[in-house]
Order: sequence, then C-alpha cells, then structure tokens
Amino acid sequence: MNWMQALRYIAAKGHQKAIIVYQDTLQTGKYDPVLKSTVWSDYKNEKLTDTTSLRYLVRFILVDVATGEWATWSPVNYESRVIFPQTGKKDTSTTEVTATEQQITQLKQRTYAAIVKDMVNRYQ
Repeated sequence: MNWMQALRYIAAKGHQKAIIVYQDTLQTGKYDPVLKSTVWSDYKNEKLTDTTSLRYLVRFILVDVATGEWATWSPVNYESRVIFPQTGKKDTSTTEVTATEQQITQLKQRTYAAIVKDMVNRYQ
C-alpha cells in the first residue's frame, strides 16, 4: 500500500469525500542587474540582508477518496517587497528578525486567503 492509498483508506473510514495535500515553499528574490530580473532561491531561515522580495509558492493535489482521481494546481503566487527596519535603533538584530517574521506571516496569510477563495470557486 502506498501513501496515497493509505490516505484514501483513512479518509474513507472518516467518511470524507476528498483529500487535499499541499506543498509550500518560501523563496527570497534578489535583483540581478545583469539578467535584469529577479533571481529566486529557497528561504533557509537566514538573515535577509540583500534580499529585495519574498514569495510564497503553494502546490495542491485534490484527491477524490472514492475513485482515486486527482487534480493538481498552483494558485497565483504572492510576492512582497522586503522592508528593513530603520537603522540607528537599539538591538537591531532582534528588530530585524521580528520584522522579517511579521512580513513572512503577512505574506502567508494573504496567500492562504486567496487559496481558499480559489478552491471554493473551483470545487464548490
């Protein structure tokens, strides 16, 4: 039994009609003047020093429990500019971490809200 069969079996025992599986990735973007575009890489909980943008990518699989049929999609990706705290304040490292966490949380919240709307429109 593979993992999808196991998920379908558990969902069927719980009288569920569908399963939603998702994969998310937070990425940082740096503008490359030579390429004249933003170069994206996965965020690894590092300090954002020369990063200009953040984006949150989400991919979904929706599985019908009864038939095993499935559909995948990636909703619109949301990006935000990184806003650094003003310099000259005390304990800037803590301020930067808090500001980064807040920006990431806001980006995720916007993305999740859009995903829910998209999912309802697609599968209502």
